[in-house]
Amino acid sequence: MNLPPSEQIVNDLSSALFAEGHDVEIVLRLAIKILSRVRHGTWLGVVMCDDIATSRVVVADDADPMIAEYIKRYMASLKKPGYARTTGLSQRVIDSGEPVLVPNIPAERFIEYVTPEAGEWMAREALPVPIQSAGVLMVPMRANGRIVGTLGLIQWNPLDSMNADDVLWMQPIADRIGLAGDGAENRTSSVVRLERLSALHRVAIALASSQDLRLTLTILAEQVAAGLPADAVDLLVVDNAAQEIRIAAAVGFHSASMPDYRLPAAPVLHHLAALGEQPRFLSDADWIGRTQRRSLFAREGFRSHSSVCVLVRGKLVGVLEVFHRSELDPDPESLEFLDAMAAHAAVAIDVSQLQNRLDRATVAQPTVPQPPADMGVLDRRVLAMVCEGATNAEIADRVHLSIHTVKFHVRRLRERLGAANRTDLALKATRRGWN
Repeated sequence: MNLPPSEQIVNDLSSALFAEGHDVEIVLRLAIKILSRVRHGTWLGVVMCDDIATSRVVVADDADPMIAEYIKRYMASLKKPGYARTTGLSQRVIDSGEPVLVPNIPAERFIEYVTPEAGEWMAREALPVPIQSAGVLMVPMRANGRIVGTLGLIQWNPLDSMNADDVLWMQPIADRIGLAGDGAENRTSSVVRLERLSALHRVAIALASSQDLRLTLTILAEQVAAGLPADAVDLLVVDNAAQEIRIAAAVGFHSASMPDYRLPAAPVLHHLAALGEQPRFLSDADWIGRTQRRSLFAREGFRSHSSVCVLVRGKLVGVLEVFHRSELDPDPESLEFLDAMAAHAAVAIDVSQLQNRLDRATVAQPTVPQPPADMGVLDRRVLAMVCEGATNAEIADRVHLSIHTVKFHVRRLRERLGAANRTDLALKATRRGWN
């Protein structure tokens, strides 16, 4: 089969990916689409995720629409459409760093070379075309000195078996796709990190500028939903006085009853205590109110969940919860972002509780009477010395004024308080707390 030189394919890919390849998914789809038109067969592009046990998978076969539809249905059947476990031939190529070429596989043995998920699918759903044999070539995708995925080609009922020349033809193409995918991943990661840093900054501003806990936590929930992203986010707060856990903030929920949802605190706290050391992240089996809220979340259509405990000095004060209406396994950076937001929530809750205690203490503390604001400093000093029992001469000596001036101030103070004499003046000033 006469094929364009790999250098030409690399150049064509470079031009196309430079114009469109700003996302790993786009890079894979565009590259596989181009290759499927150049050479007949089923092309597979696999790029490892941050969790290397999982990979993005793109498959195309422009020559056979029935095979393409079959593969499309298989990809849609996966727990997370478009993603699969890094196993089978891809795992073998990634681990060894070497291409794998199987020129001719009998149809009955082909299932041995695919992932367990694909094998189960093929056992349930037969291929739409008769297959006697297949040839498989898979090479590593490399970028900046590391393997980022694999590029594979399956030829059904091949007339000519693939050989070492095909490996040499495919490898530079795979490396160009790997480099473009890695660049797109780095750009995407940089944008996501910047957006998450901005989200943390916005929450910090809300913390510094608002004393309204519900408003601050609502802003935090909105930033979490945008930064992950997530379909819905809520923040549960432990109300020690009422012995319940209530929803302080919620975004992305369809149900109007979410803001008023409350749970008894004791069973939840006992359940968390049974887990041993206070956990930061809660598993799907341990999340708060799983039983009580099952019907509510079923109506919401949630399929996956992540939550992190909000701790203040080791004590649980709340839980930050994230919900998705599709299967989603958060990567480590997403969990770190969620944990950082939980720390901001802890600060907001702690400051609010401290302010509430301070307000209660201020209300409970008796107000100390103060002299009127329009009473001058000299009048206050003279009044204080009168209450102490000082004579006019003693007062005059202390304030360095004449006795006549002191008498003038004493007389004015008596008139102000309606006192009959010096003793009555001292008594009334003491009763008012002006002394």
